[in-house]
Amino acid sequence: ALALLNISSIVALFEWKRWGFWGYSLSSFAMFFVIAWFNAGMTAALMAPVGVLLLYLALNLGQNKGSWPHLS
Repeated sequence: ALALLNISSIVALFEWKRWGFWGYSLSSFAMFFVIAWFNAGMTAALMAPVGVLLLYLALNLGQNKGSWPHLS
């Protein structure tokens, strides 16, 4: 279920939808807790929030030329 939310969120981001970022963030943080709950390793668990951080930075790259204001 989290993978389907993740994929649909990425598709929404490619269609310039702001909810795609929030859906991706939600699924990534949920995946963090699932991986941590099953003790699959903290390195694997920390990759999900790092991906959200990198996506956030990429959307806000540049002072006035970031992509975030262009998302609807």
